[in-house]
Amino acid sequence: MHKEMGEKLDKVVEAIDGKKTNEGNEVAILKAEVERLSWLNAGASTSATMAQPSNEHKELVRRLRREQAEMKAAADKHFSLLEGVILALQRQCEDAENNAEVWRNEALRPGNIRGCVAVGSTPITEARVRPRTTPSAVPSVARQVDAQLKGVVERHQAEVELLKEMRLKEVNARRESEKEIEKLKEEMARLQTVKKSKARGTNLKSRLDDAACVSARKGKEKVLDSPAKEAVDREAFIRNERKQLRALNKEAVVAICEREGITYTTPDPTKEDIARKRASVVFDGEGEDKGVSVVEVTEDGDGNSETGVGRDSATS
Repeated sequence: MHKEMGEKLDKVVEAIDGKKTNEGNEVAILKAEVERLSWLNAGASTSATMAQPSNEHKELVRRLRREQAEMKAAADKHFSLLEGVILALQRQCEDAENNAEVWRNEALRPGNIRGCVAVGSTPITEARVRPRTTPSAVPSVARQVDAQLKGVVERHQAEVELLKEMRLKEVNARRESEKEIEKLKEEMARLQTVKKSKARGTNLKSRLDDAACVSARKGKEKVLDSPAKEAVDREAFIRNERKQLRALNKEAVVAICEREGITYTTPDPTKEDIARKRASVVFDGEGEDKGVSVVEVTEDGDGNSETGVGRDSATS
């Protein structure tokens, strides 16, 4: 009995295991079918979406090309109109330039008395129209006339430039001659000043009378004055010497310095030194024992001079 029960249980177990195996196989088959169908569905949807954008792009490209062609046609038309206007303006400018050139050449013509010059009809403003034909070339008759007038004007300008150059040379020569004359005048004045300074006499009677104010002279005796009187006379003598030395130039002053043993520095201080040196010689008696020339003034006004080392002094 136990054996029969075991056999029955084995059969039941085998039946259950076989049923489970069949169910697993069916599930696997169903899964594979579902996957296949899903793949097919995905491929169909992708092809549909790819086909639809391609058609839209083609339509957009066709529309853009059509708009581009329309814009190009409009631009070409606009450019053709602008070319016509430009050609008309160029023709007007050429006419105006030709008239202006004729007027200028006639005005510059030699012998023109600035009267009324008839050059042709006055240029008028042309209305801007759109030319429908090709513009013709401007006739060259006016340009030939302009070439002839231009030659006359060029010759006239050459004559004017030549006259200007000659005038400039003449003015420069005159200026040079004036400069030479001024130099000669200055040289003559300098020579005359030097000559006067060299030709000045050695008779110091009048100078000594003015400086010392001698009231009475007896032979060769010296007259003694008060210190105040002597100071006044000395100052008067120095002023007189300054006045005489003021007219001398540098060369004459240098010569006097060499002759009288004075160091030359600058004109004005040197002239002052010369004047004071001469005053010292006259009033203080300096230089009498150094071999200087002495002028003896007698009562009748005659003077005899003797030359020493070149300085002048006076004794009375």
